[in-house]
Amino acid sequence: MFEGQPLPRIVESSEFDRVVWSSPWPSHPDVLVQFDLTPETRLRWTLLAHTPAPDQQAVE
Repeated sequence: MFEGQPLPRIVESSEFDRVVWSSPWPSHPDVLVQFDLTPETRLRWTLLAHTPAPDQQAVE
């Protein structure tokens, strides 16, 4: 996270394969970030947004 930004909170999780964070972007509070964890310990994340998603620069 960037200095001065609030840390996201865990909105939802399952014990072995998924964690959903609240938005790490104060300007886009409705966005969620979902982390999918596979048994091979690969990590995939998905940006879930009902509103226009943050621009690419904000995500990086």
